[in-house]
Amino acid sequence: MVSQLANRTAIVTGASSGIGRAIAEVLGSEGAHIFLIGRTMQPMEESKVKIEQSGGRASIANFDIREIAKLQHFIAEVQQQTGQLSILVN
Repeated sequence: MVSQLANRTAIVTGASSGIGRAIAEVLGSEGAHIFLIGRTMQPMEESKVKIEQSGGRASIANFDIREIAKLQHFIAEVQQQTGQLSILVN
């Protein structure tokens, strides 16, 4: 069975802990390409490994989303790289 999230792109902020991290891991395990954003690298690297072991794809960005210009630039880069942005979890 093919997941409804296969070939989708998702950005998840707050992906280094708590609900954000859990959401990123679930979306990734369902086939979406997850772009994890957070301020703490190690937990996001652990989530990336977990997502990739489940067959998903993950990329990490390490910055504070209160830096609006960085966030806007990052979103534009994701759209350019993947051709889409299907899901944004903030």
